Amino acid sequence: MAAIDAADAHLHDWLLAAHLAAHPPAAGTDTAAAGAGEWWDRAVEVTVRLLADRPPAEGARLAALVLEDCPPERAADLEQRARAALGPVPSAADIDKALPAGADQADGAAEPLASWLRVWDWSPVLQAPLLAGFAPLLAALRRVKPAGRPARPARPRARSAG
Repeated sequence: MAAIDAADAHLHDWLLAAHLAAHPPAAGTDTAAAGAGEWWDRAVEVTVRLLADRPPAEGARLAALVLEDCPPERAADLEQRARAALGPVPSAADIDKALPAGADQADGAAEPLASWLRVWDWSPVLQAPLLAGFAPLLAALRRVKPAGRPARPARPRARSAG
């Protein structure tokens, strides 16, 4: 996998996410147990990297697993790093400027909207603490359909169940 990582870091993360999601530690396994700590280390690292981009189905499955089942001793660090990967919560003024009331279309490729759409894309698998503060943005995105995006975020985890 090192050769894949060197050639295409995104592909490497998607493959690693699929592998990790398919082989999580048994529920209730102590993170100090052989292999479980290493699994969590790798799972948290790849989840944080994936949150900085649009969610592939494989990454969404892993992110949902990691965010839902993160051991308490790792939760604070994961939340802090996940928040950083998602980016800052936009102010109401910034939202109004990028998504003005009355507009029914927005350029989803232009910044800052392009970056904000990651939160939209990930929102079906994000826990409430990670979505805190993003409610006004999500409401504005429901109102204004960004070009090339559905009116509701896709359920990335559902795409991977197969």
